[in-house]
Amino acid sequence: MTDKADVPLIERYRLAVVEFRQAYAQLAADDRRAGRTGFGPPPAIIELRHAIANPDEGGSLADDIARAM
Repeated sequence: MTDKADVPLIERYRLAVVEFRQAYAQLAADDRRAGRTGFGPPPAIIELRHAIANPDEGGSLADDIARAM
C-alpha cells in the first residue's frame, strides 16, 4: 500500500468511495456471471455521502453493477 499521508483526508475519502463502488460493482457482476450469491442487497449510496468530501454522491450500486455486466 502506498503512503497516503500527504493526501488530504477529504480527497482520500472521495477516492475511496470511487474505488469502493468500482470494486463492489465488478465483484458483484462477476458473482452474477458465475452464478454465485456473493453480496446481499447493495447498501444505499446515500450512506457514502459526506457533507464536504462528496455531498452529491448519487446513483445506485445496482446501476453500477448493471454497467459492469
